[in-house]
Amino acid sequence: MEYITITSDSYESCVSEAKAKYGERVRIHSRRDYTVGGGLFAKKRNKCEIVCYLAPEKAVANSQNVTKEDLKEFEKEARTPDPSSLT
Repeated sequence: MEYITITSDSYESCVSEAKAKYGERVRIHSRRDYTVGGGLFAKKRNKCEIVCYLAPEKAVANSQNVTKEDLKEFEKEARTPDPSSLT
């Protein structure tokens, strides 16, 4: 498995950069927030680093497919009455 490290100013920008570069297969493994700079005349800056990996394509394809049986089960559960209204 190949791990990829991405560093940016914030967590959201790291994730969006990873998804833009590698697609929806990206899975976050770890996150690290740290500060750089802060010398004599330099301003401190917050940074975020994420380590991620790419999920197998098979796992991504299976997670997005919804079958008719899944929809029937969802419809059945949606028709269940509210317990507080029962006597």
